[in-house]
Amino acid sequence: MKRYIKATNTGNDSIRSAVNIIYPWKMVGEYEDGEEEEVGGFDEEHCMQKLIDLQEEHGELTWYSGYSDEDYANGEYIGRENFVYD
Repeated sequence: MKRYIKATNTGNDSIRSAVNIIYPWKMVGEYEDGEEEEVGGFDEEHCMQKLIDLQEEHGELTWYSGYSDEDYANGEYIGRENFVYD
């Protein structure tokens, strides 16, 4: 899950707040330059377009897959409460 940090200046102190973005779909891709990028979007097609667009920065997309963890199954958001532990 991507975590975005926003700093707010309150005089001499900085307050940092973290916002978690939950995408309906997530994918990961690897490129010629060895970089691995994780993208989120509305559906698989939206994620694939983001991965394709990153080729300008990293070279040819050499591998991609739907993201899997406790919140995602093969790219699709399922929520942690629905994850099945083997």
